[in-house]
Amino acid sequence: FFQNLLLDPETAVLKLCDFGSAKILVRNESNVSYICSHVWSSGCVLAELLMGQPIFPGESGVDQLVEIIKVLGTPSREQIQQMNPNYTDFKFPQIKAHPWT
Repeated sequence: FFQNLLLDPETAVLKLCDFGSAKILVRNESNVSYICSHVWSSGCVLAELLMGQPIFPGESGVDQLVEIIKVLGTPSREQIQQMNPNYTDFKFPQIKAHPWT
């Protein structure tokens, strides 16, 4: 379950790892989307540690996506196009973001 978390018991330093999707960083090459996923993962793990339960519970990736949309709101067409220019099937639940996000 926690195979991607490394915890140093002496210093209580927690590190996230997933070498299955590791990438060599190349100077002058954009790495924003790659790095953002790790920042997102870190935030989710921190929230779950603070809450003591999953922040976006779900039985599948689609379930989790719906839970994320319930918090952040439905992405706009422009946002979806930026995430995946080839995606054209826009069938997301239309939900407004929480006012605190």
